[in-house]
Amino acid sequence: MNPSLPIRLVLVELLVASACVHPSLPQMTAEAHVAESARHRQAAADEEKQYDPGARRAAEIRGPFSEIMTPTNPVPENPTVHHLRAADAHLRAAEQHDAEAKALSAAEENACHGLTAGERQACPLWTAVVRTAEETAVGVRLTLKPGVNGQALAAGMRCHLAHGRAHGWDGGCPLVVPGASVVLGAGTLEIRGDSARSVAAIQAEARELFGPPPPLAGVGSR
Repeated sequence: MNPSLPIRLVLVELLVASACVHPSLPQMTAEAHVAESARHRQAAADEEKQYDPGARRAAEIRGPFSEIMTPTNPVPENPTVHHLRAADAHLRAAEQHDAEAKALSAAEENACHGLTAGERQACPLWTAVVRTAEETAVGVRLTLKPGVNGQALAAGMRCHLAHGRAHGWDGGCPLVVPGASVVLGAGTLEIRGDSARSVAAIQAEARELFGPPPPLAGVGSR
């Protein structure tokens, strides 16, 4: 076996993996995963076309003892077999993207079951239903006005968040940011972030919508 082939295979695996890194995207949408899967499958097909099952490596034994030496590998590896390995790496990447796309679509369907595409895209939260907004360590806590159906509001928020994760964040909906989650309390609705970045984004939107948070007790009273 050509000692360079394992190194070449490792390089192929690294190239395939690096091709799927999207540092500018916090999360790929289901459509983006499907597109990446198709790209990998096309790359796999292109690699398979370069495999020649009839190719044989020409190896010559030379030197003063060539007549008594025997090859260490009597069946030399096909010199084009690395194309099949590259194709397999692309197919594995495609399967991962397919699985991610299915998971995002399933999560959206679970959160939005029975709702139309228009309802899933509609903004579920408006400032008119909120009485006060308070910042917490992980986001904001909204106190809802009397008569507001908190369960329906929380369900709408969860659906819209799942829709955003699956299809992208088009903006415009209050407190709907990547990484947010919703926790319903007694007359309250908490919007929590899963990272310092998402918490900061949630709180920044809350300040813009509801004004700066109230000062802590005792602060500025002197």
